[in-house]
Order: sequence, then C-alpha cells, then structure tokens
Amino acid sequence: TRMFHYPNSGMIARTGWDEGVTSNAVIAKMDFGEYWFTNHQHKDAGNFTLYYKGNLAIDSGIYQGIGGEYGEGHDANYNKATIAHNTLIIKDPNVPNAPTDGGQIGTPVLLKNLDEFIKNPEYKRSVLISQKYGDDALQPDYSYMKGDLSDAYKPRTTGFERSFVFLNLKDEKTPSALIVYDNFTLQNANAQAKWLLHSIEEPVLTGNKAVITNTYGDYNGMLINNVVLPSKDNVRLTKIGGPGKEFMVNGVNYAMEPSYKDSVDALEAGKWRVELSSKNNEKNNKFLNVMQVKEADNSDPQLPVYYFDNEKMLGITIADRAVFFSKERGALDSRLTVSIKGEEGSDYKYLVTDLKEGYWTVTKDGEQPQFTWTVGEKENALYFSGKPGTYHLSYVSEKILPDAPKVASDTVERKSGVIMDGKLVLYSEGLIKENETVFAPLRETFEAMDAQISWDADTSTALVKKDKLSLAVPAQGNSIRVNDEKITLSADIRMANNKIFIPLDLFLNIADFEYKWDSIAMIA
Repeated sequence: TRMFHYPNSGMIARTGWDEGVTSNAVIAKMDFGEYWFTNHQHKDAGNFTLYYKGNLAIDSGIYQGIGGEYGEGHDANYNKATIAHNTLIIKDPNVPNAPTDGGQIGTPVLLKNLDEFIKNPEYKRSVLISQKYGDDALQPDYSYMKGDLSDAYKPRTTGFERSFVFLNLKDEKTPSALIVYDNFTLQNANAQAKWLLHSIEEPVLTGNKAVITNTYGDYNGMLINNVVLPSKDNVRLTKIGGPGKEFMVNGVNYAMEPSYKDSVDALEAGKWRVELSSKNNEKNNKFLNVMQVKEADNSDPQLPVYYFDNEKMLGITIADRAVFFSKERGALDSRLTVSIKGEEGSDYKYLVTDLKEGYWTVTKDGEQPQFTWTVGEKENALYFSGKPGTYHLSYVSEKILPDAPKVASDTVERKSGVIMDGKLVLYSEGLIKENETVFAPLRETFEAMDAQISWDADTSTALVKKDKLSLAVPAQGNSIRVNDEKITLSADIRMANNKIFIPLDLFLNIADFEYKWDSIAMIA
C-alpha cells in the first residue's frame, strides 16, 4: 500500500507485484483530490478503480478520439464530469445552477498561481480525515482511508464523508474485497443521490447485487458488489449503457469514437454503469457497498457478507475479517460495542474505524482489559484479533496497560520470475539473489524461450540449443561454452534442489540480451 498525502490525498493498494494478463494481483486506487486544478483535472473527488485480471471498476470516458474536440461535447459533458467516475451524483431541484449531471462543482476561473490556488476556497473539494494500513507494512491486511467530500457538492449536502477499506484476504480464490461507506446529509429531502459503478461489460443485476466481468481476450476477472445499505427492500439498482447509450447524461449520449477502435484503450473507455439509489428519499443517507473479486470462470459461490448494526456502529463481516464504522460523522470517544457471530473457535480480525485519536482498551464480554491501543493522529482506527463474540471499546485518558500486540499478517508466497519479451515467467523454485547477482533456474528459463535442453550425464553438463545458438553449461564452476567459445561468468553456477541456477548476466554474453532486476516486484 502506498499513501499519497496532501494535496493529492489518495491511496493505491495491491495484493502482489506479478504482471501480465494472467497476473493474480488485485490493484485498487482511491482518490480524494483535495483541490480541483481546473482544465485537465476531472471532477472526480472520492473516485475509485479496481483491477483484477482486467479492469473491473473503471474510470470511463475518452480523452481524445473521433467526433469531438477537447473541452467540448464528450470531453466537457461526460469525460471530465463526475458522472463518468465511480463516485456520487446528487440532483437537487432547489439548486438549479448545479452541474447538469448532478456532479461536483467546478469554477470558471482558471488557476493562475499557487498562492491564489491555496487561498481561494473555490478550488477546495475535499479534506482528508484518516489514512492507515497494517499491521504488517509490506503485506498489510487492510488499507483504510476516509475523507470529507462536502465541498465538492455544496450547497446540496450539509455533510458528506466517504470511507474506503481495502482488504487483502490472502485467499487464492477471492483475493480481496473493497468496502465503500458513504455517510451524507442532503440539504433537500427531495434531492436524489446516486452511487455510480462503471464497467466495460454489461453488469448483471439481481436483487441487491451487481456482478461485473471482464472477459476480453485473455482477461478473466469478476467483481461482485453486495449492496448492504440501503437495505434490500429500499435499494434501487439500474444499469445504463450499451450501443448508443455508452456516455449517457440526462437522456443525451455524448458519443465519441476512440481513435484506435480495436485497442485495449478503446475497450476501457467503458460502455456501462450501475446506478444505486434509495427508493425512499431522505435527508440522512448511508450507502454501504462491499465488492469482492474472483476469476470470471470460477463457479464457486461468492463469500457471504454479514451485516452488523447497533446504536452507534455498523459493519460487515467477510471471510475472517470484520470492519466497523460509526453511524455518525466525526470521530467517536465514548464506550462502543461491536459484535460478530462467526464460526465458533475460529480467529477473526477486527478493524474499528472512526475513533478519536488517543488511548483505547478492548474487552471481550466477561473478560478484563489487558492492553492499550494507541490510535494515532489522522489514523482513527485500531486493529485486533479474537474469537467471535461481543467486544467493548473504551476511550481512556492515559495509558496504564501494556501496548497491544500487532496482529500477525498471513504471509503470501511471492513467486519471482522474469519478464521475457513481455511475457511473465514465474518459477516454481523462484530466483536466487546473492549480493548483486540474480540466479535463475536454467531449464525453466530456456524452455520459456522454446529452446531444446538435454543433459550429458558423463560431464554433468546441460546442453542448450536454440536456432544458431549452442550452450554447454556445467553443474558447477564459473565458465560456460557459447557456440564452442569459452565464456567466464561473474559468479559461480549454483545447484539447488537438483536444479542448475545460472547468473542472469550470462545473457549479456550471448546475442543481444539485456536484463535488469526489480527488487520490489522480484522480477527480472
């Protein structure tokens, strides 16, 4: 997870670093964008996107194409407008000068200098309230961010907070979930708020659930959105899109043809959106959506989502995680209760948000507090593990008990490999890194190049042939023969698990190969 602070105020969370169409990595991007910079910037404060085996929750629209000019038509009325993004639109009949799509406000005054930009409230769109991820810094279980979007919709709202929680479930079949919680008050009870979710392929709507897939080419992703709030009997789900309706705003399709019709860029301009609203128009509104991803051809049932609700808190449980939010906007500093039923004897991980900074204790029913949790400034959340049941959280004035232990994070095996001419090759045994030298398994590397490999048992030498290239690689030593010419390597050849590992700089000595090592992605 990478946090971006003021003034961008965003977050990118991912479950891995492998690349390519078949990558198992889930990537979520969430932005509050505290300022609107005019011109090229879109009116998309509070927007999110989600990728798994293809783009699923997308940022729709076309920057430049056929049938429209920059700043006009499609670009002005759809592409840069709020309606093209995964956030909220609010239409209020009492505010006739609001943006026609119901989106976030703009300003006709172009930015001239930094001083004017910071001091002029006309450019302010949001305020970052909270950011926290953990407990493991490299493979965090959760990534949490919250912001105030009231300025983006003024004067249609008197308060609007949006919270994001990205859960790395460390599960191969359902690797992650993204929770979006909106808590807002409309100035006018007759106004209508709509929650937007954009997609490439046509969504399937059933009851309080929307299913989106991306099966273009080799993509194989699925997003399942469970609408928890509004409740099932009060939610209205509709879909808009398809031929002639891809970029619809108030009954007008602001069409634009992509410059390259058969490209992935053209596909990712989007064709559909889901609109979620409440059947009962009310001033005070809460939207709670839980998105989980899986492979599109995986017929296993989705993970169930359970809802919790009491006087002060609401929340959900999915897999072995429970996440709780305040029913009121702002931070809580009173005694709170959270509870899950769960599977008896199993361990669950609890994330409680919207807490005032300072010291807290957590006590299970029938037990005494043992630790103190310190909630940091602009973090506003604590994380603990325990059995199913009821827990009481109390705000305390000073730290008397020992610090609470960090919650152990389930580690995920990170396979290393190489990207060869754009194709990702992950190794069963991984790569070996010693000092500045990277070693790769000989057989798997050359098989990925469609080379022929044989073994000379008499000399303990691997023989490799590809086109006009011939290599003889012994099981030990630091020299090989390339087309019968002796080449000295920078390091000795390694043997591990009965496999020959070769230093990758071997390729610098044959043909026109180059390589570099990405220590974060563990990819060469």
